[in-house]
Amino acid sequence: SQSFDVSVWETWITLMNGATLHLNTRDALMPGEPLANLLLTQGINALVLTPSAMMALPEMAFPALEHIVTGGEAYSNELVERWSKKAHLYNAYGPTETTCYSTLVTDLRETGASLIGRPISNTQIYLLNEWLQPVPVGVSGEVYIGGAGLARGYMRQPIITAERFIPDPYSTIPGQRLYKTGDLARYTADGQLIFLGRNDSQVKLRGFRIELGEIEKTLDQHVAVQQCVAVIREDRPKDRSLVVYAVPREDQQIESLELMNYLRSKLPPYMLPNSIVLLEAFSMTPNGKIDKNKLPAPGSQALLRQEVFQPPRDVVEQQLVQCIEEILQLRPISITDNFFLIGGHSLSAIRLMNEIQKRLGVQIGLSVVFHAQDIAALACAIRQVQGSHMVAQSPLVPIQPQGHKAPLFCIHPASGNVSSYYNLARYLRPDRPVYGIQDTTVVEEGDSKVKPFEEIVCSYISVIKEIQPEGPYLLGGYSFGGLVAFEMAQQLLAQGQKVALLAIFDTHPPIHTDDVTDDETTLLAIIASEWLRESSDKKVQEIYDELVLLTAEEQLEYVLSLVRQANVELFSMDPRWVRQQVLLFKSKMRTALGYKARQYCGPITLFRANERDELDQNKELAENLYELGWQQMTPLPLEVYAVSGYHNTIMNNPSVETLAQHLQGCLDRISEVYTK
Repeated sequence: SQSFDVSVWETWITLMNGATLHLNTRDALMPGEPLANLLLTQGINALVLTPSAMMALPEMAFPALEHIVTGGEAYSNELVERWSKKAHLYNAYGPTETTCYSTLVTDLRETGASLIGRPISNTQIYLLNEWLQPVPVGVSGEVYIGGAGLARGYMRQPIITAERFIPDPYSTIPGQRLYKTGDLARYTADGQLIFLGRNDSQVKLRGFRIELGEIEKTLDQHVAVQQCVAVIREDRPKDRSLVVYAVPREDQQIESLELMNYLRSKLPPYMLPNSIVLLEAFSMTPNGKIDKNKLPAPGSQALLRQEVFQPPRDVVEQQLVQCIEEILQLRPISITDNFFLIGGHSLSAIRLMNEIQKRLGVQIGLSVVFHAQDIAALACAIRQVQGSHMVAQSPLVPIQPQGHKAPLFCIHPASGNVSSYYNLARYLRPDRPVYGIQDTTVVEEGDSKVKPFEEIVCSYISVIKEIQPEGPYLLGGYSFGGLVAFEMAQQLLAQGQKVALLAIFDTHPPIHTDDVTDDETTLLAIIASEWLRESSDKKVQEIYDELVLLTAEEQLEYVLSLVRQANVELFSMDPRWVRQQVLLFKSKMRTALGYKARQYCGPITLFRANERDELDQNKELAENLYELGWQQMTPLPLEVYAVSGYHNTIMNNPSVETLAQHLQGCLDRISEVYTK
């Protein structure tokens, strides 16, 4: 911005050297991939950035880049190590009150202390003690700045001007003044300055000057707050965040989100905390001050969540949540969470933008991240860029990649995505990695080709062997995914591999394929009932009876009207997207119809829903279908766990928690066997 102090320095140093000054849009200048592209395509050879912004640039070669000036905050050793070998690295120091830069390191190669160099021309630097006397070499003193660049003072604030702009006791020229910076520094033996921090509560965060006391004073005015303190934390390496801790009054009930909204109405955006933590009381030091060393890390309890937790609903939301969890180091994150209210800031938004491009193949502007109200809205924006149906590059989705034990591989249901397993993974122990296998195919209108079931299974086995080359394997599948997991177990055994667990989550056994339908109206009724399950009393049969009287186009519009009436949020309200869901479902049903299963010689663990949907045509068969049908598929005793709910709800709360408890018990027993 032309109103920003450094812009004057950048403009004139460029024009006075006969160089070209590159101006561009905000999005194009954002550190990360956009700025990297600009540096490469325009052959930029001189760059001025804050250390935080420098670290957000990708590690790549910039052949034209010769000079880098960094300033505005303390640099890190990593920055020097990364960039001093690629270009001539400078470090500039100076507050706005002294016209940007007052000292300069002309060749920054050393790591360790924050070196800020020597005064520039027409500038005087003094390190003084509390009596305005110079301090000796190696002793800390406050930085006072004088010279031609000194400002006149603060507009219409004579009291603060008098406090900060004092008469220069070392000048013989009448009227000369010094600026009292509040920064601490010391001299090295060779006369250079090392920055040591502040002597008050002012901090520099991402290049912004922030008075912590101003935040505390503002929040103290809230009627529900008894006591509060603002601090800078670095719970994640090289990621400093602003956290506010507050103790409510005994007679007051307050939420973190309400306090954040209060601060939002009083303070500029750069002063808003990343987290607000509510405590019953503060730990105090012996002299009665708040013991800041005992303040807890924010963690997930400080998430400024506006609604109840909602897990990802498709692959886009799944991968987006994983990106944010890794960037913010917080779990679990709901799709209703606002990125900036749960700890995100401008630089982490840049990291998120870069990760979205890497993982999802989508390039979005930073403004999209800022304007999205929550993660679901951001996912919607990503879908709009790529189209209504997104195809991931790999079938493998790391749902919960952490942990040291053998991974559990879960195969997608007929919908093709693995979002149903996200809830399941949340209730399993964190030492168990969980991977989803999603469908990456696109079904076109009128496509009559059916990929052989065994061929699909073979490709999925190749995928899981990229993570785990040898058994014993843990496999699970919900609905259609159960059939795939069953055939995967067959093929793995034929290859001489061990399958320690074959978990079938409410899947029709392959011996009763007559119950499987590929009728599009029936499939649309089933899909609609699943969408409406939490918000409407309409049953599958009732929806089917209404759909069967309509044309194909009218059916899609009718289902969307039911969704709107029930205030249900879908990934897209485009009839073409709904049609794509039907085609995907139909493709899987036709694949299941063509599957000729053989008996499996290993154990099967069945998790079945207690309730049956009304479209199960043979009620008597449906009551005993799972035990009888699956028992015929193995000579070993069938292990069965009943889970409350319907087929479409057992992977949702509260049913999935019970399912996960049973599954965790199975995994524990398997671990004991293979440990012995």
